[in-house]
Amino acid sequence: MNRRNFLKVAGTAAMVLATPNLASGQPKQTRPYELNNSSIDPSESGLVKIFDSVYIFSSDLEFVLKDGQTSKTQILPVGIVIKGKDGLLLLTAEHAVDSHEKYASPDGQRRIEVASVQGTYTLTTDDGKQVRLTKLAFDPEYDLALLRVPQGANVKSFPYKLGDSNDLTIGSFLYVIGNPENIGKNTLEGIVSSKVNPDDIRFKFNTTTPPGASGGPILAIRKGPSGKGQHELVGITVAGYTGVPIGEGVQVNRIKEKFGRYF
Repeated sequence: MNRRNFLKVAGTAAMVLATPNLASGQPKQTRPYELNNSSIDPSESGLVKIFDSVYIFSSDLEFVLKDGQTSKTQILPVGIVIKGKDGLLLLTAEHAVDSHEKYASPDGQRRIEVASVQGTYTLTTDDGKQVRLTKLAFDPEYDLALLRVPQGANVKSFPYKLGDSNDLTIGSFLYVIGNPENIGKNTLEGIVSSKVNPDDIRFKFNTTTPPGASGGPILAIRKGPSGKGQHELVGITVAGYTGVPIGEGVQVNRIKEKFGRYF
């Protein structure tokens, strides 16, 4: 093979290996996420910083029922604060802040018909102040919601880049942060439990996600050239399965597809 043909073949191979970085628009080398957490250098772990960017907030909902009666409820979901083009945003699950019909029933269990719903969303900042979040974008199909954090609020945002859910594979190690059963922020660990199809909105992992865990971040570990582990946001937890130790999350690439114009 002469030099010209060799360079042509080598260049083609490089193009195959490089895929767009959905977070920055720059090419990157695609490689799977780690299958265990042994790649993390404890001194480099950013999990504490990520934990601090996850907030429990108050979602106060008032439902108008089909028969004209009203019903009120308060839930305490979680969301992760990310940097937007015009300020900070809170990314969470749509069902926890808008139209989950079962919250309209007095016992919180039954699903009943709802004509309309109004929500008020309040977050406590790091300096103890309560601030009102405002609706920016909701998507019931994806079960995603984006709320705007007021300017000047003392909150921490996700400190790393968004990941690439196309690089998830069966066995990819995950951290999941939520507020299970309203016991407070907690971090769980697990793995991707079924094949991730890029065309699907969601993927499954083997970590139980009880009520209150929805809206929290799903994190995977990328091993860089230095060998140090790096956490990346690969999804958001949504409503899972009752009584089954399997959770479900929306792929981060689909989040970018739906809400990317805001961040």
